[in-house]
Amino acid sequence: MNITSIGSAQPPVQHKDRRVALVAGGAGGIGIEVAKELLLDNMAVAIGDIDPQKAAQAATDLMQAVSGAEVIWVDLNITEQSSVTRAIGEIEQRLGPIDAMINAAGWNHAMALLKSDENYWRQMIDINLLGGIRLTHAVLGGMIERGYGRIVHIAGEAGRAGVSEQSLMSAANGGTIAFVKAMAREVLDKGVTVNCLSPGPTATPMLDQMIQYAEDAAAMVASLRGAVPMGRLGQPHDIAPVVAFLASEGAGFVTGQTISVSGGMTMV
Repeated sequence: MNITSIGSAQPPVQHKDRRVALVAGGAGGIGIEVAKELLLDNMAVAIGDIDPQKAAQAATDLMQAVSGAEVIWVDLNITEQSSVTRAIGEIEQRLGPIDAMINAAGWNHAMALLKSDENYWRQMIDINLLGGIRLTHAVLGGMIERGYGRIVHIAGEAGRAGVSEQSLMSAANGGTIAFVKAMAREVLDKGVTVNCLSPGPTATPMLDQMIQYAEDAAAMVASLRGAVPMGRLGQPHDIAPVVAFLASEGAGFVTGQTISVSGGMTMV
């Protein structure tokens, strides 16, 4: 018996001239690097961001950086279902059906639980957990109908290890990781993969913003750097190539995974 005949192999991927990707939070530090990697992989990319000016500038910069880049931007607020629906419709009208959805949107403000209130809890969960659920819900039906899709969520190492004064971010990221596993199982036979990339402390505008709120910024930076076995903060260009792989046709046998890109913080 030929071992390749054992089991029920999925039909081969029907290759297209180019795939279409949405990068939510695409004007941020990690998002724009992810978008660049996808463009270099000959994908058409939509930059979705809550800040239209930054999204427009990101699209302009990417067109200048990548020859022949097919990139647009859309106004996208992942905390509002109507905004998500409108943005998805605009992307599909201008570029075509979405083949890959990368959720790089997020917000972080370190705060001890006893110093926080319910408004903080709701904002943290709404952006960092429910936002990704809204995006997945919006693109998943079309992906299943077409028999192809790649969904990648970015959720920090706080969701795996827990971080002091980031209990709500840890909860939101941990929820995203669990959501990814469950969704991957739900669509195993649909041609859709769902994965998570978990970065360690990474030098981004979001990290800069978090540091601004810290009582001792220098001590926080030293602590973050010290937590990384490689002894340095990550950079967006460390993250983007791994996301691009998970969003590629070649990653069709990878699903339900949380891949750490953290300089050795998590080894499993």
